[in-house]
Amino acid sequence: MAIKHAIWKVGAKPERLQSAKLESEEKLEDMINADISILNDRWMIIGRQVITTYGGKIDLLATKQQGASAPFLF
Repeated sequence: MAIKHAIWKVGAKPERLQSAKLESEEKLEDMINADISILNDRWMIIGRQVITTYGGKIDLLATKQQGASAPFLF
């Protein structure tokens, strides 16, 4: 069974927002990199397209602004 999600603009009369597609994953990465508060206003990006020792890449690497023991990976 498929699950549908929707985002609504709250106001005098709630309005369902139209869904849209992004042109690419890179576009989403650019938007998050420009304003990390899209995900969390307490995070700080510390790396982009970070090469790992396992031969892969981390799109965005973030940590808490006040410092954290473990980074967040995207």
